Amino acid sequence: MHIHNMSRWDCPFFAREPDSGQQLPNEESLYTFAKFQGHAKATGLKKSVIIFSLYKWSFYLVAFTLPLLQPQWNSLFIILMIILWPFAIGGNNIWQEIKTNRTIWLFSSLFLADAIGLIHSDNIPYGLRYVETHLSILVFPALILTSRNQLGKKVIDKIFYSLMLGIFGVLAGYLVIISTSPQIEGMSLGQIFQQRLTDFPPIRDQSIIEIHPSFLSMYISISIFFVINKFIHDKKSISVYLFSFLLILLLGFQVWLNSRAGLLGFLIVGSILLVLQLNRKFKLYTVAGLVVLLIIIFSFPPTKERFVDAPLRAWTNGTGVNVNDKETWPISFRIQIMDCSLSLLQDANWIFGYGTGDFKDEMYRCFVEKNYTWLMARNLDEHCEYFAQLHRLGILGLLLLLTVFLYPTSKALRDKNYLYFSFLILIAISAIPENLLASQKGVVFYALFNSLLFLGPKEKHISEEK
Repeated sequence: MHIHNMSRWDCPFFAREPDSGQQLPNEESLYTFAKFQGHAKATGLKKSVIIFSLYKWSFYLVAFTLPLLQPQWNSLFIILMIILWPFAIGGNNIWQEIKTNRTIWLFSSLFLADAIGLIHSDNIPYGLRYVETHLSILVFPALILTSRNQLGKKVIDKIFYSLMLGIFGVLAGYLVIISTSPQIEGMSLGQIFQQRLTDFPPIRDQSIIEIHPSFLSMYISISIFFVINKFIHDKKSISVYLFSFLLILLLGFQVWLNSRAGLLGFLIVGSILLVLQLNRKFKLYTVAGLVVLLIIIFSFPPTKERFVDAPLRAWTNGTGVNVNDKETWPISFRIQIMDCSLSLLQDANWIFGYGTGDFKDEMYRCFVEKNYTWLMARNLDEHCEYFAQLHRLGILGLLLLLTVFLYPTSKALRDKNYLYFSFLILIAISAIPENLLASQKGVVFYALFNSLLFLGPKEKHISEEK
């Protein structure tokens, strides 16, 4: 029989019944065919499982590399996540789900506003780089929203634990740097721990581990709040020993790091959470306990120097910089930056801003006009996200930023979702002394965890029981 003349019943899988003339499949052929189909389905299912596992691991790696590695590695895993996204969740209804969710458009509006700000910019190359930095604000809400049905509480937990592993990696790296530093020769262990981490040049200069103390302190704070929230609402998944170990390690690292903005933000948010969650009769004792804790913390010599003595000395210098007093430099620089930030608002451009590409050039121009040579040499920015938004997109941009912060904060408070509430307050406070969304370390942290905690699966250990 010629192949081109064969019908489907001439296939070896089938046989002819001798009395009817009709070709029907025999039992052996049916078994072979079913086995073939089952193998194909199993192979497809296995591929789907592998792809989704890689998709989940890309989340873990983004969180892990955020504190520990250079931004290029973090970007690499975000790109991997985007590539795997449609294959991991199935791309049929992605656009429909994104289109009908108003919150995702609110979060993404920060990126869209920056893109629009390019229209009245002259320095387009810088503006494009800035918009590229903000891509995470556009990407993560879409990823989390469309894959939240596949992401369960274990995945969310592992993302937080991945961030903590990255933090502990930084701590281990710092300990290695200190142990090999000639500065510790002849010092006791107590004297070593009385030194701030940033007193060691490789840590201060970020020459080995590239992360600013303010951002690292912010990561530590949300990790502490996560561990406490998990212990309160999901005790079965974390033992008392693990909880105590993580809490002591993270708190110790937070105090030793001694970031002014980070430690103040942590204390403020922690105080608010304690007052919100405790019964009325315990609130007075809580406030008293916090006062005692603050006295203890600020009695620690390095902390007292950074938080009390140095700021007072810097304030008496006005807009000048004492070249012989390095402890006052960060405060003095910020006083000069504030002077320029306010000067730029006197122009009519405070309504629409100077544009996404030009706002930093305007700041530098002010540094030149006022002869702030230290700021010019360091090419510093506004060191305040709210001023940066005003300079970039004017009062309309600032109102948009406040809306993006305040709307989910009020909802988190109504829902008693205290972990998300603490995250948002921490972000809002950290945005005062730092241009938070101008750095990948800041914008990825905000975009990832903001999307996880608002758009991700609602679990009892993440939010309060209603």
